[in-house]
Amino acid sequence: MPAVPIDEPPPEDMETAKEPMETEVASNTNTNAKPPVETPGEEPMKVAPVPPMETEPVVKAPAKEPPRVLYTTKQANSVTKGMLLRYDADQNEWGTLPQRAYVMLGEQLACPEPLDAVFKVDKTDCEVTFIGGVLASFKAPTPPAAFALDLKQGKVIFARAEGDEGSVILTVHVGNDLLLLELAEPNTRCGIEILPKLPNQPEQSLGANWYEGRLWVDTGRVRLMDRSEKTHVLAAKQALVLTPREVPEAQPQPMPPVVEVDQLLPGWLDPAGRTFKSLNAHYMRQFYTAFEEADIESDVTTVLLPLAKDDKTPPPVAEMAGRSLAMTGCLRDVADLLSLSEASPEEIRLATIDGIRRWLTLHPGKEHGQKLREELGRNFHKATADAVYRLLWGYRKSDLKEDPAEALKLVDQLNDDNITVRTLAFMNLREHAGQKTNNYRPLDSESQRRAAIGRWREDVMKGDLFQ
Repeated sequence: MPAVPIDEPPPEDMETAKEPMETEVASNTNTNAKPPVETPGEEPMKVAPVPPMETEPVVKAPAKEPPRVLYTTKQANSVTKGMLLRYDADQNEWGTLPQRAYVMLGEQLACPEPLDAVFKVDKTDCEVTFIGGVLASFKAPTPPAAFALDLKQGKVIFARAEGDEGSVILTVHVGNDLLLLELAEPNTRCGIEILPKLPNQPEQSLGANWYEGRLWVDTGRVRLMDRSEKTHVLAAKQALVLTPREVPEAQPQPMPPVVEVDQLLPGWLDPAGRTFKSLNAHYMRQFYTAFEEADIESDVTTVLLPLAKDDKTPPPVAEMAGRSLAMTGCLRDVADLLSLSEASPEEIRLATIDGIRRWLTLHPGKEHGQKLREELGRNFHKATADAVYRLLWGYRKSDLKEDPAEALKLVDQLNDDNITVRTLAFMNLREHAGQKTNNYRPLDSESQRRAAIGRWREDVMKGDLFQ
């Protein structure tokens, strides 16, 4: 459903929700891979990104009209205006959304890193800011919540202005977890970050423990009811870990997390707005300009892929483009970037790998995995495509510890002819070996790699590498 541009400012804020949570507990002190179907005699279809998974459809307003969410012109950093991508289900592609447009409930939104986007939620005095790398959608709220956000990944700031007394309640959906968040007083400002973990088995879900998360409070007071229906009260400069804890089956309920004092808030939560050093600001501005100069209806792939592959693009900007393509599931472009030669900037390869691995965590299972596998097959020989696909899914530490043959296979791949295979094999070994490197670099020559590979092999044979 298209965005609704407006010429007039949004309506004046209405009175915020007055009902606080009923329970209060004292604070602790301590691809584009959707392969086209070609019909003889017709032009081939345009390749589009894989549709986002588990998407709530755009819905009509319920009987009680939910608040509208306006994508504003407010600038949240010192360099660029906001930038927001919207998934067009009809066209099966991501495009930019104009500012001063209302977003629809259920619309899949993406904010490319390191850009941001600011929203005003009417009927409340709340402002919501996406800080680069966000995948999310606003949902129809369920009372007592005034509004709801489905957050798949990224950093989001919720802020109340000075104004009416009382509280504003919102819900944040993180997979199957529901976080009930109450901004208990005016001038409350907090931030939440959700980061998908890396996958560790082919085409398998990580289950309930698929993400890492944390909540910080900058000013005011926040009450949070977490996934276990425990209520936590956080004051200014306090934080709470939201990461689900892995526990033995015999102990299904982990100990509740503890509210911590955290005087050093993350830089992205700085109330003065994010600032950047001159060189980083230049790269950020160049990345933003690529979107700004493109047609508003342009598919994001027509903007980002040429930017990433252009030899004249600075590596940090190409890295931003690669990460954005991976985050939005543009699988054909991802496979294209992974197949770039060793002469291409390493930053593109590393960012694309990290982005697509976290995308796989959000899209587990064979259906989406095989679409990626098919796109890899367009860019690599079969054996290499199979190796890249397997390595992208990762390994469990226990598998490598209990099966030295599997670990030795990873060591052998450190000397593969393909740079992406070498890079992925090294990343998997480091991940489970305490970030050990043995002075190995995927870009080193074969003779330079030989000694380091020998050290990796010795470590595996000793049997104590994956403790």
